Amino acid sequence: MRLHPAHAAIAGAMLLALAAPCLIHPQSTNEGSQRDIPVLQSTCLITADVRRLVEFYEPLLNRKANWSGEDYAEFPTRAGVLAIFSAAAQEKYIPSSAETV
Repeated sequence: MRLHPAHAAIAGAMLLALAAPCLIHPQSTNEGSQRDIPVLQSTCLITADVRRLVEFYEPLLNRKANWSGEDYAEFPTRAGVLAIFSAAAQEKYIPSSAETV
């Protein structure tokens, strides 16, 4: 079964929202642990509908997006930046990079 690209983007966004606490907080409660845990600094979601994905994330993150034109918006957070970029613009800048599977 193949997902429609818009549904796949929303599903990916929801997965990221659910996984965010695992990426932000240490996985070990052992204070003596010296294990390095990677910190996610920036994530960019590529979508056919930037406005719709921004409208999804604004209430979830409880903040307005910072827009740079119609093709790009971002949400700076303490943990990093969630960026949303247009698939059409991505295809324009890097041909064949935004093809759907």
